[in-house]
Amino acid sequence: MGSLGGGGPPGGGGLAGESVIVSWLIPVRDGAPWLGAAVASALAQCRSEDEVVVVDDGSTDAPGRVLPDDPRLVMVHQPPRGIAAALEHGRAVAQGALIARLDADDVALPGRLDAQRQALAADPLLAAVGGQAVLVGSLGGGMSRYVEWVNSLTCLHTALLVESPLFHPAVTLRADALDRVGGWRSGDFPEDYDLWLRLAAHGHRLAAVSQPVVRIQDRPERLTRTDPRYRRAAFTALKMAHLSQT
Repeated sequence: MGSLGGGGPPGGGGLAGESVIVSWLIPVRDGAPWLGAAVASALAQCRSEDEVVVVDDGSTDAPGRVLPDDPRLVMVHQPPRGIAAALEHGRAVAQGALIARLDADDVALPGRLDAQRQALAADPLLAAVGGQAVLVGSLGGGMSRYVEWVNSLTCLHTALLVESPLFHPAVTLRADALDRVGGWRSGDFPEDYDLWLRLAAHGHRLAAVSQPVVRIQDRPERLTRTDPRYRRAAFTALKMAHLSQT
């Protein structure tokens, strides 16, 4: 896993500007119809030294068939173990000092990585930086309201105990901050909200750039709609556990 090296503040110290290697991290399970566009959007923001790590979490639709022949692309496979395990598998092989998250059915918007890298370079305590999302194919209801709420936030830490204040596929993180808190955890809870709470509890800052950085596709099959780990009670249990430790 990549490191910025040295000691310093919890965020891992300053960034060496354009020299910092970025690893895009994209887990996929049966997402071949959308994966090509997601990977293309990440590759479009990669330099020659950056990489896009795709983790196939036990797919049955051969997602590798839609991927281009590009030396910056790394694909690894595992049995179907879930998104957190896939992210940890990808993190173990990623070379970058920065980890840029993206989901297989979403698209990174132009300028995202430059804006997030500049934000991280300007604040050594900042461990994770997100941004606004553009919602397409909206099924209405809670997802639309949630996207509007996150897009309106100006201080993420005051919103942290209301709801997850970052879109998971919109975030770029310092690899060494992930190391310090143990990365993504598998369990009966939302893996992204769990990570934000643990980063904050360890003194890391969370922030977002004030521009759209990801296009999120709302589908009936999206995990946030289908997986019980994202139920309201699971969010509440994480909040209570966080409060008991502060």
